[in-house]
Amino acid sequence: MACTIVAGALLSVNGGSSTAALVDRINKNSLRAVPTAPDIAPFRPDSAWVPDRYVVVPGQSTPVMVPGHWEQRLSNGQVSVPTIVVPDPTTGSITVFPGGTKEPIESRQGP
Repeated sequence: MACTIVAGALLSVNGGSSTAALVDRINKNSLRAVPTAPDIAPFRPDSAWVPDRYVVVPGQSTPVMVPGHWEQRLSNGQVSVPTIVVPDPTTGSITVFPGGTKEPIESRQGP
């Protein structure tokens, strides 16, 4: 009997919406994605974190997003960059930037 009273009270508070609409709303809210905190990159004194960024690639009409990655600082002022794979969401093509020794990110245009 108490359940009937509670259900009736919920229906009257809701403004007379149908039970199906209430169930649909409850289901929709229960399936909603839970927000998550972004990953925090650990601090490494010999490395530099390069966040996601957009760069212009020769032969591409639009800039592509280069994913964040670690670059290791070298004693000569340069950095060791890993091989980076960049998908182009508009064309589906894949661009591979080979790793190697490069200038620090502040001094270069590309990945």
